[in-house]
Amino acid sequence: MGLTVGVWNVRSLWQTGAYALMKKELERFRYDVVGLCEVRWTGGGEMEGGKILWSGTEREHVYGVGMVIGEKARKALLEYNPVNERMMYARFKGYPKDIDVVVAYAPTMDHSDAEIEAFYDQLEQTLNVLPKKDVKIITGDWNAKIGKDNIGFEEVMGKYGIGNRNNRGERLLEFAKDQKMYITNTKTQNRKKWTWESPDGKTTNMIDLILIEQKWMKFVTQCRAFPSAEIGSDHRLVLCNVKMKITKRPKSGENIKRVKYSTEMIKEKLIDIRNEIENKLDTKTKYDMKTRVSNLEKVLKTAAEKCEVGKT
Repeated sequence: MGLTVGVWNVRSLWQTGAYALMKKELERFRYDVVGLCEVRWTGGGEMEGGKILWSGTEREHVYGVGMVIGEKARKALLEYNPVNERMMYARFKGYPKDIDVVVAYAPTMDHSDAEIEAFYDQLEQTLNVLPKKDVKIITGDWNAKIGKDNIGFEEVMGKYGIGNRNNRGERLLEFAKDQKMYITNTKTQNRKKWTWESPDGKTTNMIDLILIEQKWMKFVTQCRAFPSAEIGSDHRLVLCNVKMKITKRPKSGENIKRVKYSTEMIKEKLIDIRNEIENKLDTKTKYDMKTRVSNLEKVLKTAAEKCEVGKT
């Protein structure tokens, strides 16, 4: 069996019984990692021995993302990071490469363009801290309509979208193009494509999407929505099958790394970090390109570690 990654906007697990209902519904499906949006739990961390990870605000029961981790994936978990109330990631031991799953919950249409740009900036920063050699998958509720016309975006989406594109959809496609990612929902024709339905039942769209790096797209066999999963949400569960394996992490890695980087600290220490880079990066000595790249990586890693605020 390959890897199955999903996304589901659950519209709050804060209410009594919601978490238990979600778990019961997911028991009917085979999955390894399911990204959750609108969890609405505060704080961040894990419970039930790592069966669920989450990242939320400090006090308010709004937004929030999470991950439900299957048994096999729990044994492969290398590290995770609750980035903020709209984003988190987890890394898994895999074959042929380790696999990074990012969960993202984009601002809705009533949020400003500035908030949208801040979201994509943070998402790009999050991808940049992940090892380049890893397979990267992003699951999320993007609150964006990409439409069915893929002209000009053939490398990031197939011909099987839905409806018309809006500005937020355009922004998502530009992001996918910049990051060389592909929207798996659009790969093949499937009558069960739409992922969201309006309260009156008259409008449907495809806004819960799973992205994978283009170079790994050949491993994707299917991505579809499952209307039978019911949790009182106006969103459908979406599952994507990938011909890749997750494997048990080595014994030396039994202690899962839990990293938390503070974007506020990064902003506050930006000048210090810049000085650190300028002081330690030797630009006078003429090194070969391989040595220069190696030195730069070491300096950037040191600067990043100065912003680490501890393990949870």
